[in-house]
Amino acid sequence: MPHCFPSRLLMMIAGILIHFSISSAQSVHAIDAHGFDSLRTNRNGRVLVLNIWATWCAPCKEEFPDLITLAKDFKMMNIDFAAISVDFPDEVNSKILPFLTPLAVPFPVFVSDFPSAEQFINTVDQSWSGAIPATIIYSPEGTQKVFLKGKQNYAQFKKAVEDVLTKP
Repeated sequence: MPHCFPSRLLMMIAGILIHFSISSAQSVHAIDAHGFDSLRTNRNGRVLVLNIWATWCAPCKEEFPDLITLAKDFKMMNIDFAAISVDFPDEVNSKILPFLTPLAVPFPVFVSDFPSAEQFINTVDQSWSGAIPATIIYSPEGTQKVFLKGKQNYAQFKKAVEDVLTKP
């Protein structure tokens, strides 16, 4: 006679699986000047590696898997990773999530929701041209330590992070 599971147990198992799939799904939230300032300064003693990218930027998409690998490799370190897309906020479902979902990104991703590109650029760094990809590494105090302009690879990202971790 085959084993039968009580329906209550099956419902519990289904609930756990549904919860797991929902909690592991990628989400993208809008970020404005206040949210950016909070992300940068509320570090709780942790370094922040922040990547700025867009779905229409081929070099951005090419370097993203290296960022994911780096985040996984530094998971046990005192480092947070985050990314901000400069796509339009109304493109989250049509462009951003279709790119991110297959990658299983292990860090928060935001979409810029500033009134203008100029305001976003000046909030990030007044000397920045706005060219992407760009990756900024902030100290635990929220001070910019490294600004990587253009496409990077895993070794370049890793060296920059290690330099911030080892230099006061």
